[in-house]
Amino acid sequence: MSLKLPDNKTLVIPILGALGIKLSNTTVRENLTNENIQFKPLKLLIEKFEPDGILPFMDLTAVESEALSLEILFPEKDNTSVRKHPVKTLEDLKSIKKAYRGILSRMTVFLNEA
Repeated sequence: MSLKLPDNKTLVIPILGALGIKLSNTTVRENLTNENIQFKPLKLLIEKFEPDGILPFMDLTAVESEALSLEILFPEKDNTSVRKHPVKTLEDLKSIKKAYRGILSRMTVFLNEA
């Protein structure tokens, strides 16, 4: 599917999650753990800036890592990170693969927003 735009039109779809958190007086943690809270800053961003589109919040570090049973550092007002990277050998990687337990925990926050 292609989108035909007027010759002088450029779509603007900014990444504004951090600004939305400030506008809504919520925290990173609240937004990455609750899709209903996450809606508030996105709505405020749309109202204030009127972008052509908006991207949902992303947690590119921890959601998948949590599903693999890795230990996560999850501060209230900062981004998540893997506390300790356990993969040092091929055997380590195989044991992590065996630890995968499917869709759980915060994965549903990102699935529900889609």
